[in-house]
Amino acid sequence: MNFDQFRTQNLIKWKRIVMLMYWVILILFILGQLMVLMMSLHTDQKGFALHPFLLHHMLFPDGLLIGVLLLAHYLLRKIPKASEIVLVLCSGIISYTIYLFMHKDVYGEQIVLILPIFISLIFFERSKLLWNGTAHIALFSVVYWIVNPYQGNHSIFEFVVSMISFVAYMTIALIVVARVKDLWKLLEESKKTEQELMIRSILLDKMTKIDALTGMYNHKTFHEYMEKLIEHSKRHAIPLQLCIMDIDNFKQVNDTYGHQIGDKVLKQVGEIIHGMVTPNDIVSRYGGEEFAVIFMGRSLEECIQNMEDIRKKIESTPIEELEDNPVTISAGISTLQPSEEKDKLFQRVDALLYKAKRSGKNNLIFEM
Repeated sequence: MNFDQFRTQNLIKWKRIVMLMYWVILILFILGQLMVLMMSLHTDQKGFALHPFLLHHMLFPDGLLIGVLLLAHYLLRKIPKASEIVLVLCSGIISYTIYLFMHKDVYGEQIVLILPIFISLIFFERSKLLWNGTAHIALFSVVYWIVNPYQGNHSIFEFVVSMISFVAYMTIALIVVARVKDLWKLLEESKKTEQELMIRSILLDKMTKIDALTGMYNHKTFHEYMEKLIEHSKRHAIPLQLCIMDIDNFKQVNDTYGHQIGDKVLKQVGEIIHGMVTPNDIVSRYGGEEFAVIFMGRSLEECIQNMEDIRKKIESTPIEELEDNPVTISAGISTLQPSEEKDKLFQRVDALLYKAKRSGKNNLIFEM
């Protein structure tokens, strides 16, 4: 996710939050005007005119702001793409309405004029913040000297201080946007580094578990899985069969055709074995030209038939690099006994493999 996606994420939620804030500002404005009204009536302030106050300081500005907020809600629903413009314009209307129609006895009314700058800050877009800030400063200049009929004495000093304040607020907002972008870049770099480390860790883990030539589990991983599966088999009474096989006369293949051709033979035999077992079976290149398969949840008869099919498939598959001659395998297979440990099972099956070798090769010897 890039910064623009981050900036627009959850924008609908922030629209609701901003609109809620506008309503809260309106309520506070009304409460403030009511307090001025009550204090003026209570102190019987000289020259206080009730009807003009109600009209100019309450009914007209309050009605205007309620209408603007209702229109903003409508536009946000109908034209969601224009939401940023609607929210910023709404903030300007609210701030200048409050500034123009706030009673003269209320001080510090100019603080509300920073609202458009901070609303622009929500969107974290530097260009829009600059544009809105500049337009806001120009508008304030016009309002301060020409439009505002309700405020009393104007002074160059007050105007300059206001301008300096607006520029300071806008500068702070720009710094915040720049800082957020920097933090986002750091976060992205950190996430990228974390992902690279994770990928390296996965690849390293795979390299330590997988035989690079055949893509099967290696010797070390085979024994790790075998220990766990034997424990699982005994705990849940699930049948486990172990088969060890060896390519016949593989040394002669290496001596005649070279180790590079020997590697191709290993890879092809491995692909046949891997393609003819189930996903629940653990297949590994045990070492050299030896392969091992752990069958889980299958009867010995099923596994014997599976291995016979594999043996016949290898026997009948010509290998181009061997002048279209096939290779053969010898194998031994047996089932795990209830009281048997890993080493004992492996010794029994290994003995069956050598028995198959001694009995003419290209053979499968099993033991019930």
